[in-house]
Amino acid sequence: MEANVHVNFYLVTSRINENLECPIFCRITVDKKRKDFSTGIFVNELNWDRKRKRSSSSGPKAAEANTLLAHITSSIQRISLDLKLKNQPVSALVLYNIYKGNKRTDRTLLALMALHNNHVESQIGNGFARGTWKIYKSIMNHVIEFIKHDYNLTDIGLSELDLSFINDFHRYLRTVKHQQQVTSNKLCSKFKKVVRYGIQYGWIEQDPFVGFKTKKVKNEVVFLIKDELDLFESIFLSQKRLENVRLCFLFSCYTGLAYTELRELSNKHIIKGFDDNFWINIKRQKTDKLIKIPMLRSAIRILEGFGWNLFDDPDTKLLPMISNQKMNSYLKEIAAIIGVEKKLTCHQARKTFASTVLLYNDVPMEVVSELLGHSKISTTQEYYGKVVDKKLSQVIRGIDNKE
Repeated sequence: MEANVHVNFYLVTSRINENLECPIFCRITVDKKRKDFSTGIFVNELNWDRKRKRSSSSGPKAAEANTLLAHITSSIQRISLDLKLKNQPVSALVLYNIYKGNKRTDRTLLALMALHNNHVESQIGNGFARGTWKIYKSIMNHVIEFIKHDYNLTDIGLSELDLSFINDFHRYLRTVKHQQQVTSNKLCSKFKKVVRYGIQYGWIEQDPFVGFKTKKVKNEVVFLIKDELDLFESIFLSQKRLENVRLCFLFSCYTGLAYTELRELSNKHIIKGFDDNFWINIKRQKTDKLIKIPMLRSAIRILEGFGWNLFDDPDTKLLPMISNQKMNSYLKEIAAIIGVEKKLTCHQARKTFASTVLLYNDVPMEVVSELLGHSKISTTQEYYGKVVDKKLSQVIRGIDNKE
């Protein structure tokens, strides 16, 4: 579909100069996307024809103003026609930049994203996880769909990447793709890293994310309280698929390992520590940080139940892991069987480790952060601050009851 270009003028009556004249602004509209700018021409509000969008007074000054407005219109329309003949993208911002003589680049947003994603792919296992690369690929697909949806184009020039584009993309994720606020925030945060990559390599001069703000979301941390954890411990499920998932989930509750690390856990990751106890030494894929976790007896018993032998092949996988999706589906079945009314996923085990196993047993926040493999303690504090508050509240109530 051919871009629909409109050029109109309007008076900004809120800005009046010393001669009691108001500035005339130009508005370029292309397929409902607008770019407004001052023409540098002033007229008295009484001498402005709102219907014709021209000065209504007589005299050489009015004639000159109307001639300049006509010249602006014809120039922008000529630029638009030239772009169409060259089969180049036409947008309000592109027309404005060319008309104003602003520095342009033939580099495009999708070219930048492809360059960035290829770089991330080449660094998988050396600073980036495969899951991170997949997220960046997903963002690029969202951007492609957004440009088609809002601009009816296949790509845009980097000169068009501005705050308006970023805000509209975030709105698109929320309203068209029906993403949750927390998901759209994360996608935009990753998109921002792509843009910074472009700034770093000189493809982008100004950061379009300056001024971009999202609604901060704080999700309630869902985890098993001690009674619920005891329920998971006490039952035995006759269906092997459910029993295996129950045990893998419990192992995560007692070690804090995320799904990816549970799946990769091998004999080589279990070592005898300085204290003569077993420790898990494994890199967390998400942060590429080495985590060292002393194993609780409950975790060791689960491994032994799966036939673990420290002297087996170092690459022997220790847990019968299935896909994350199936594991979460089976956890719903297990929760229904034992009467736990919470929407459980594999990730809730990690939160249970932090909350019920560690913080409720007075393990300091900085130790919890280290065991979880968080890159900074503020992440731990943000998610688990309320758990500490609840623990403090219980302690204070306990003191009151003793009085």
